[in-house]
Amino acid sequence: MIRITSLHIYPVKSMAGIALGQAELDEFGLCYDRAWMLTDMQGVFITQREFPVLARFRPAIDGGGLRIATPQGDTVTVPLEYDAERRRQVRVWSSEVDAHDEGDGVARVLSDAIGTPCRLVRMVRDFGRRVNPQRAVNDDRVHFGDGYPLHLMSMASLNELNSRLESPAPVNRFRANIIVAGSEKTLEPYEEDTWLTCSIGGMMFDCVKKTSRCVITTIDQETAAQGKEPLRTLARYRTEANNVNMGVYLIHRQKHGRLSAGDTLEVLTRQPAL
Repeated sequence: MIRITSLHIYPVKSMAGIALGQAELDEFGLCYDRAWMLTDMQGVFITQREFPVLARFRPAIDGGGLRIATPQGDTVTVPLEYDAERRRQVRVWSSEVDAHDEGDGVARVLSDAIGTPCRLVRMVRDFGRRVNPQRAVNDDRVHFGDGYPLHLMSMASLNELNSRLESPAPVNRFRANIIVAGSEKTLEPYEEDTWLTCSIGGMMFDCVKKTSRCVITTIDQETAAQGKEPLRTLARYRTEANNVNMGVYLIHRQKHGRLSAGDTLEVLTRQPAL
């Protein structure tokens, strides 16, 4: 059988993730996943691509708030409930979206910690970005994630990549929401590339696109040190149409539900064999 081995959310885009035993689904994906992000003073999103140190910022959700611990030992907290009075327009990739600004005090602490002026913003409830309409199932939306609600990767694929590396790459380099594993008979490396639909925990998902990888995979998520692997090796044999692929994006058909570590994944349909 193929099963979920771990679930992860990344409350603030490009900051550290949180491992969960169970995760609730809402219309945008796993609850609170990429619900916040940092922007520059012009409202353009900030990621580890420009500021690797973001890997060392540790978000937590507890007591009705989002708490962020900086590498310097400072913390900021914002409530999960908000009135969205401080709206501003921000940009993530090519999308212009409405967001709620979390205020000057939070911005000062995070700006000092990163070393550049920034703002912490949250996607407002009545917005959400539409996914690529050519791959949408039903007017699907996403928060500040790169393009789709959920990202899945298999340990079979990671283990195969690591067999080619001098130093194995940990799974957190790939920042996936759902990590799955199976036996050699039930799950081959990169098999997820061929899935069209699957069922996880009794809910149906469409596998809409391979996940293209970027330089964030070369950043140590504990130290923020940057190298060339595993992207250099992956590019040698996983490049397609100028994209280096590993993992797949999912869209969930039921917009509310729950996933748990240990849930079984059943592949329902696959791409036809060539």
